[in-house]
Amino acid sequence: MRSHGINGSDNIEQYELTKNGEPFIAEDEGITRIEVKVGDKVITSPHVVLEGNVLSVNYGQLGLKPGSYKPDILVYQGNSTKPKVIVGSGLDSTIHLSIRAL
Repeated sequence: MRSHGINGSDNIEQYELTKNGEPFIAEDEGITRIEVKVGDKVITSPHVVLEGNVLSVNYGQLGLKPGSYKPDILVYQGNSTKPKVIVGSGLDSTIHLSIRAL
């Protein structure tokens, strides 16, 4: 997947998530938290929202330098303190993110 982010903007990228060809529904999976991570930069709600199987991300809030990145999407289930990476480098689903300045 190719995505774009503009530093400091309110632009939102949206994705429909699937698991084994079926919609990945946050409520059905017991998701309690979701994060987007690039290196040491992390954003979560309200800049990352998973409703049903639609993931909305405002990459402009990561504060990254202009360039190309491959972000990880991490979810936490129930009371777990350890995330599960559902999108990222080396997985079936990878995002190719391009960040530019406003």
